[in-house]
Amino acid sequence: MPDLELTGKQMAGKCANCIPGLVSVIMPAYNCEAHVGEAVASVLAQTYQDWELIVVDDASTDRTAEIVQEFANRDARVRLLRNERNVGGTASRNRAVAAARGEFAAILDNDDVARPERFALSVAAIRERPELGLVGGTSWAIDEEGTIAGHPHPKKPRDDAGAHRRVFEQCRMPFVHSSSMIRMSVLRQLNSYDEFFRYASDFDLILRVSACSRIGFVPEPLVMIRHRAGQVSTRHTHEQMALARTAQAQFRAKQRGIEFDRDAELERQLAQAKQDLGPLEYGPLREHYEAGKMCLAGGKLEKARWQFAYILRQLPWSGKARARWLYATVLLVKQRLASWLNVLTSGIARCDEGQQ
Repeated sequence: MPDLELTGKQMAGKCANCIPGLVSVIMPAYNCEAHVGEAVASVLAQTYQDWELIVVDDASTDRTAEIVQEFANRDARVRLLRNERNVGGTASRNRAVAAARGEFAAILDNDDVARPERFALSVAAIRERPELGLVGGTSWAIDEEGTIAGHPHPKKPRDDAGAHRRVFEQCRMPFVHSSSMIRMSVLRQLNSYDEFFRYASDFDLILRVSACSRIGFVPEPLVMIRHRAGQVSTRHTHEQMALARTAQAQFRAKQRGIEFDRDAELERQLAQAKQDLGPLEYGPLREHYEAGKMCLAGGKLEKARWQFAYILRQLPWSGKARARWLYATVLLVKQRLASWLNVLTSGIARCDEGQQ
């Protein structure tokens, strides 16, 4: 480990006023009235009940704050903070961290759903190994309607060592940030999230955590991650990629002890990202492609075919879209044939019974 590694005394020193065992759930929220209630309810349903939920409403213009306040009126552990103006998710997370009183910080986005055992599993994992500064696990992908699509995602590390190696050596996310639990002492020692990295602040944070402590892995699905239109990863794809690459370059520079100009690096990476991203990765067709993949994984074959057909009308030469459209079509034909055969078989059976 590098010289930045924190000792146990240093890790405890920045959290002298933290309440032992308390999990502070950090949730920024902006115009998410459709799903924020489900996210809050998933916290209330935890088997581990020693928690506080801090929701920072980022000047929403819909009923987000009203919905959260209704929960707060019924349960004092739910706290609502409101920004006077929209400052973004990273700054909102930092405000929640500053107000938190827990020994651990659990990250949960406003449209994701925590599985009931999430806090219990994460607290047990991080307490078992004092050298761990952050733990996370696998997750299920769900679509906008809450349908589970496919297998746990992402299937990346298999153990603590694999998770730490994936971050520290490969500079890659080991799991989705919404499954993370972080020691509050480590989070505050690192001065929380760096707002420079706005759309990739989670990646920058886990890189910095890996330089001062170990990263742990919980081999269980901890959350259900909602994929929907208009997400940051869709709307700001090239900026997110450029910021992540800049965070990676900064991390490597600090490892080597060399000077680094992150403003200049970001400018270079923004130009490079636009060249590297294709039409299905950057631009308006990305939402249709991602929606099609989710529908396909969730068994919504008609919707999947429509999404890929829309792309093919714009990009007839797209091999990826055509392959997925054909796959959805084949599955749909098989599904309808099976249904037709089932009806036919049932009809024949009824005829035989009638003749008897």
